[in-house]
Amino acid sequence: MAQAAATNIKRLLLGSKHNSSNGIRSIAVHSNQNRKHSASTPVDRRTVEKIWKQMNRIVKYCQMPKMNLKNSPPYMLDILPDFYQNLSDIIDYYDDRLHVLNDIEYFCIFIRHIYYLCTKTVECFKRAGHHMYDEQSSYRKYFIKLSLYFSHNLTELKSLFINGIYEGERFRLTKQEATDFWKSNFHNRTIVPWEEFKDKLHQVHMIQSYNESLALKNTIDLTDNNYVSIFEFDVFTRLFHPWSTLLTNWKLLAVAHPGYMAFMTYDEVKAILANYIGKPSSYVFRLSCTRLGQWAIGYVTTQSTILQTIPQTKPLIQALIDGERDGYYKYPNGKNIQIDLSSALRPTQSDRIYVSEEQYEIYCGMGSSFESCKICSTNNKDCKIQPCGHLLCQSCLVAWQNQNSSKPLPLCPFCRSEIKGFESIIVNPFHRSSKHNEKDTNPNESDDQESDTNSSAQSLETLSTTHENSNCAPTPSDNRASAAPPVPPRPINMKANGNRIVTVTKSKAAQRSIQHILPPLHNHSGSSVSQRTSSINSRVLSTISLNQSLTDSYNLSPVTQEEIRPVDLHDASSNYLATTSDTT
Repeated sequence: MAQAAATNIKRLLLGSKHNSSNGIRSIAVHSNQNRKHSASTPVDRRTVEKIWKQMNRIVKYCQMPKMNLKNSPPYMLDILPDFYQNLSDIIDYYDDRLHVLNDIEYFCIFIRHIYYLCTKTVECFKRAGHHMYDEQSSYRKYFIKLSLYFSHNLTELKSLFINGIYEGERFRLTKQEATDFWKSNFHNRTIVPWEEFKDKLHQVHMIQSYNESLALKNTIDLTDNNYVSIFEFDVFTRLFHPWSTLLTNWKLLAVAHPGYMAFMTYDEVKAILANYIGKPSSYVFRLSCTRLGQWAIGYVTTQSTILQTIPQTKPLIQALIDGERDGYYKYPNGKNIQIDLSSALRPTQSDRIYVSEEQYEIYCGMGSSFESCKICSTNNKDCKIQPCGHLLCQSCLVAWQNQNSSKPLPLCPFCRSEIKGFESIIVNPFHRSSKHNEKDTNPNESDDQESDTNSSAQSLETLSTTHENSNCAPTPSDNRASAAPPVPPRPINMKANGNRIVTVTKSKAAQRSIQHILPPLHNHSGSSVSQRTSSINSRVLSTISLNQSLTDSYNLSPVTQEEIRPVDLHDASSNYLATTSDTT
């Protein structure tokens, strides 16, 4: 366990080994100078067009046949056209009032950082030369890391700018405790410097050392811009909840656990697990590239294949405990180490919901009970959808998400808001002698009752069908539900509202027509949004199907397991202090 902690903290502090090469270090130094120079650059059309030109250069580099880029997240030939379209929508909307964009702190920081990332990427290609064609070269691996940064920045931009309109001040954090912390310390700000954020967090969750602070920054700062946005904070709190043990869970999973892989892609995880193809039940886990805020677990099966899955209906800790019990996850990163995670599953007061006397009487009058699931009417509620707060049983949640697996993001069956996460809860029935019954429960439960008494919703019970999730590798031991719950009525199209999702129907032929090349630059003054949109192929949120990104498996021949060398934690910390200039 100590060796694993030392290895992980070294990885978090220093980054990947390839970042320490002379070539990569030169790129980092040169780009840091560009970052300082661009700090005072105003946000105007000329600045954005410079970014488009840089992106065009990167696209042309990526299209070279010798690059042989795999169409797997993060895929730059998907990311950059998507970037172009979103920036175009923003500039078009604020075309005659760019001063408004300059007043948005987040966008000013974002646009300068994207220019910085583009410069780093172009510089990487220039210095790499023919080494970029070698998938094992330090330059190629560094390019993949830059691709991850681009992907994270794009996802953040889409979350804070809806259809080109800034909605950052309306962004809804998933966890209530995280909302309270952000509002009380940063009010309506969307982004804050890392040092300011660290000081405020330290007042609530103690950060014990300088090295721990740097490791924490590398985990939270997904966009690598030395700031923490409300979006990044939301992702971090979703990954390592509950709030009361936030940093304890982070240390347990991201520092001490040997199975954690920081800033890894799907293909890189497959390459790591290929070393343990002869050792079934070896596993690693990482942040999902396509679904920030969720975990992806890769593991070796008894059939000598490698699968990767996203546990959607249970926390990572519970998924790892269940997987170890069922024989799926036994050897973290191929090591014969048993990790005890049970202490992190202790229920807290916030996990309990107490039925009030008023709710008890209302539901008794209807011949029902508050704790009964309003979808199946069989099981008791034991899950809370976040951030909307609606309650249902886990069986219905599993079936609902499986039924909607073809969608990029599932929506709440009651209110159609985005499901960012969930929380296991316990509903305490009403007892007149209980002191807790006076407490209020989830206010959104009234919505449940409206859905329950809605005639159209009741009639849909007959439309329930058994749906097997053929696109996603099955989460081990997650076989609680086979029948999907009734499908509440849903509109064909939804306009974005806050963090709601826009449902767009797009033909396969139109998707195939998307060309991975940015359109030629031109003077956009006086052009309308529709004219700009027609100049390039329309794009929606770039997603990779679960069949491609989660359930891909392949057969491999057994290979020799590499020798594991112990690393001393103090040595790792000392190495960081001696090489801080190497980090990117």
